[in-house]
This record gives sequence, structure tokens and C-alpha cells, in this order.
Amino acid sequence: MTDVNELKKLVLRYGFVGAAELDEALAALPPGEDPLRRLVESGLLNERQAAVLSRRLAAASAPAVETETGEVRPAPAVEVETGEVRPAPEPEPAEPDTGEAAPLPPGKPGPARRPRRRPRRRPPVPEEVVPEPEPLPDDDELRGYPFGEILLRLKLVDEDTLGGALAAQEAAAALGRREFLGAILLRREAITAGELLRVLKIQGKRILRCATCDLHANMTPPGDGPVPRRVCPACFGSLREAAEDDLFLDRFPPQIELDDQGPDPLSGVEFKDIVVESLYMRTHSASVHIGLQSVLGRKVALSVLEEDLARRGETRERFLERARAAARLNFPGIAAGIDIGEIEDRPCYVFELPEGHSLEEFVALRGPMPPKSAVAVVLHAGEVLAQCHRHGVFSGSLAPEQVFVGAGLRPTLLAVGFDVQARTSAGTPLPPGNPAWTAPELFLGEHPDARSDIFALGALLYFALTGKAPMRGRNWADLLAGRLYLDPQPVETLAERLPHKLPALVASMIERDPDARPASFDEVLSSLAALAGESYTAPVEPDEPEVPRPIPRTRPVRRPGRRRRY
Repeated sequence: MTDVNELKKLVLRYGFVGAAELDEALAALPPGEDPLRRLVESGLLNERQAAVLSRRLAAASAPAVETETGEVRPAPAVEVETGEVRPAPEPEPAEPDTGEAAPLPPGKPGPARRPRRRPRRRPPVPEEVVPEPEPLPDDDELRGYPFGEILLRLKLVDEDTLGGALAAQEAAAALGRREFLGAILLRREAITAGELLRVLKIQGKRILRCATCDLHANMTPPGDGPVPRRVCPACFGSLREAAEDDLFLDRFPPQIELDDQGPDPLSGVEFKDIVVESLYMRTHSASVHIGLQSVLGRKVALSVLEEDLARRGETRERFLERARAAARLNFPGIAAGIDIGEIEDRPCYVFELPEGHSLEEFVALRGPMPPKSAVAVVLHAGEVLAQCHRHGVFSGSLAPEQVFVGAGLRPTLLAVGFDVQARTSAGTPLPPGNPAWTAPELFLGEHPDARSDIFALGALLYFALTGKAPMRGRNWADLLAGRLYLDPQPVETLAERLPHKLPALVASMIERDPDARPASFDEVLSSLAALAGESYTAPVEPDEPEVPRPIPRTRPVRRPGRRRRY
């Protein structure tokens, strides 16, 4: 009878059957039946596997037999299939261990021994003496050297590379173009943006960046303090000193060099008791300057007509008419007018400079505003524009530099409605205000109205939420093409956690087609008030006052019995 446990061990050792299938087949084994034959009949084993297992089981179960000499040998194995008894193999006699090597069998020679070779001694290799590199000079030691000399002393470029860049610079100068040496090397990938920034710092220069057109400019400030804000000459935006992470020198290398004294040609010019200090912002038709009124000791703003437009009598008179209309806007939220006159034969309009920071400076220092705060600022600015509309004044362009944020997020608007819509010498219309914030229809010569002010409010809200202008370009022509033919990037792709109705409202306010914008200005303010959690009621236009009728003149009544004496 086959031992079931031994059979299981052998089957699992050879891997003929799995453990689960083997247990299931042997569990239903009737008593007295051979388990090996049961596995063959159930199809789990074939005859060849059964023969192997049978021989192994017989060998394991055979008892040992002691011979006549006392040696213990295994019992003869029995073949299952044929019944033939095979004797166990005779064990080979063990040879005594003498400690000597066994002799080789006859006819088999041993391996030939190779003669040992002495190792060849190689002559010692003299150690190569590597000269120590010359220490690079410190940055302070390189101050005062030109740009190319600093690159050579720092071993950032070789003489051949620098010579090729200088040749390209001279070729550009022969064609009337000014090319910076660093920009040429950066385009040729001879230096990196970090190396360019390092050399400029050694020279004591700062890099200013325009947030509207990404123009980068070099400037050597007079001191070590912060660099004051400058006006971008390409798009009239704001040039501010930017951190290294905010610079895009690989794509926009510096192309201009700002003067140390500032780009304001009217700096130091006097107008009555006001001395012009610096340029604040520019448009195509006028420039706004900051001045000091010495009598009252306060800062004021002066809007001065451009010199070429001041020579045209019609444009000059239109500017003065707009300035008189803006001076009549005397209500909260608008910078009050102070005086009208001329500076160097150019008409100017003087008005108050609001306290606080402009929206452009607010976003530059703190980043984009939270959605509710941004909507509140634009809502209050829209209420001020609505008051201007009732006085017949429309803007069509409202740059962040014109909105000063005060206490309680109450803005004060600067220089609204007096910028003239001029034309170039070729007759091309110049839009009023900053071109980056101007409604598209004004580029085509149309006059501003409530729909263009809806666009101005939408562009302002876009900037407050994202810190970027709706349309960006390298110059005025790029901005014109973008305004007329391209759509701005959706605001929800640049700002996070916006209320679900806000992106659609911003997109409708900055539509290129004026007819696709909201129907009325009051409708926009109502939507903004709902998003800001405030209430807005459109003011009712007052009716015309009734003119009292004159009392008819009657003759005096004479008393009876009395005569009039002459």
C-alpha cells in the first residue's frame, strides 16, 4: 500500500500537480484504494509520472540488508511495471588516504607546465604637474571696466567670440541701429542670462522691465537706493526694477539705455509757483508730470500737450476745451483741477495729485488683488465715470496709473476726459490715453462713449485680477494689431478662485466689437455690485426745473371820491 504522505511529498517536489488539486483528489479517496492509481485515473498524472513515483516510493520504503561481512546495504529495488528485481549497486571500495597525489591513468599525459615569467617592470611615469588656475578677480576690482573687458577678465568669453560680437555691433551701427553687446552675445548663446545680469551688476546698472510689453532697459541710478519708476518709451507703460525671477533676458535682452537724470525734458521748468520734478505717464497727445507747488508745499500733477501737437491750432484749442470740461468735474473720486496755462508755449492743465498708491504700484508691490477687492475698486471707479458721463465727459481709456487706491478701496481718478484724439502727420488717428488700455474702436478714429468706458473698466478689472494688460505688444503697432484682430487670454487661465460669473463678465466687457458689450453702463455697475456684495442703484436724471411765470403788471386801483392831482 502506498504511503499517502510520502506520495504527496514526491508529487509536490517534482511539481506534477498543484497542492490544492492534490488535496482535493486524495480527500475523496475510498479506503483500500491505491492513491497513486487514483491520481492516474483522475487524469492528474500520466503513466510515465506514475512509474517514476512508484520507483521512488519503493526505494524509500525498502529495508536495509546486512551482508555476511557485516556491511549494511539497501534492499534490492523492485520494478513496478515488469516485476523484475534489480540488486542494489555495489559500493566502490574506499582507497586509503596516503597524502600523495593519485597517479594519472595510463595513456593520459598530464598538462604541460608553462614556465613562469618574471613580471616586466615598467619605468615609473612622471607625474604631470597641472598648473593652478589663476584666481578670478573680485567683482569690486572690475568696477569701471567696459562690458567686454569684464567678460574677458571673468573668462566668460574668448577674444574671438568677443571680436565677432563687436563686429556685429559695428555693422548694426552702420545701418543706424543700436545694438547692445550683451544682447548680441545672448542671442548667439555665448553667455547666459545670469552671466549678463552679473556683468551689469558689476557695472552698477539696474534692469527695469515693462509689465505691458516686456521691454527690458538698462539704467545706472545715481545712488544705491531703489530705482524710481520710469515710463516705457515703447508702449507708455511703467518700467520698474524687477527681481531676477521676473526677468526674461533670454527672450527680451535689454535694448535701451535710460539716462541717469531721468527721461523728463521738462524737469526743473517752472510754472508760476510749481516746479516740474519728473515724468509720471505719457500718451500719444500729452504727458503727465509731477510737480511741487512751493507755496502750499504739496505735490500736483500737470498734463502738458505734446510739442508737435501744440503747434497745431485746432488740436491746441481742443485740448484747452477738454481741460475746461475736466475742471468742471468737481465731485468725490476725481482729481480736482487747479489751473490752466502754458509751459514753454505748450498748453497745460494742473490738477491735484491724489494720496495713496496707484493701482499699478499697488499690484507691483503686493501682486494681483483678491477677486472681491478688485471688483470693489473697479465698481467705485465705474461710479465716478458714471458721474462724468452725466457731465458729458467720456474717457475711453483708463490706465492703472490713473487710478489711486485710497482708504476703504475708494479710488480717485486722475486726468480723466481731457486727453484729445489727435492724428499723425499722415492722417492716422491716435487714440486718447495709453494704447494698452484703449478701446479698439478708438484706434479707428471713433469718439469715446459709454461703450468705450465699459471696455476701459473691463481692462482695469483684468489687470487688477491678473497683474497683466489684456493685450500685450512690443510697440504701438503690435498693440493696434492685437486690439483689432486678436482676443485677450481668458482671465480664468491667469487668476484662480474667481466667482463663476466674473470671467464671463470680464470677457463681455473687453469685447472687440462695441455692440457685443453689455447694453448699458448701469447694467455693468449692477453686475459688479452683485459680485462685490454691495448694492447699486442707478441715479435718476433730475427733471428740468420749472421756470416761474412772470406776474402780469396791472394798473393801481383808484379809490372812489378822490381825484389825481397833477
